[in-house]
Amino acid sequence: MGKLSKGTAYEKYAFENEILDKNKEFIEKKAGTAKYNFSIGLNGEKYGVWFDYSVGKIYVSKDYIKDRAYHFALTLEDGRENSMFMSAGKKYNAWRIFVENIKMGNVRYENQKIKHEMQEFIRKII
Repeated sequence: MGKLSKGTAYEKYAFENEILDKNKEFIEKKAGTAKYNFSIGLNGEKYGVWFDYSVGKIYVSKDYIKDRAYHFALTLEDGRENSMFMSAGKKYNAWRIFVENIKMGNVRYENQKIKHEMQEFIRKII
């Protein structure tokens, strides 16, 4: 299999964990004006959610500030001490703003891998 896929996009997907989706929509790095808001646990990964009111966008990034107050777990496996699950997040303004901005198309992802991982979450809320 390795010899057959050598040098192809499939090789990068299968052996280097690169996402095949080359659609650049919603892929954008956060600017220095973005402010950290909370973290999300999903599939064993932790993501930071950053609001940038100067450009009206929200960013999901691998950057997060450790031990900040709000951490939302999207699956039982991602729960940890002092984390909240999606249903509890509904009473927090930052969480509601995040979900509404996903629905409006104002959320950007740092890279394809994060976008791909977050699709599971997005399917649950829209």
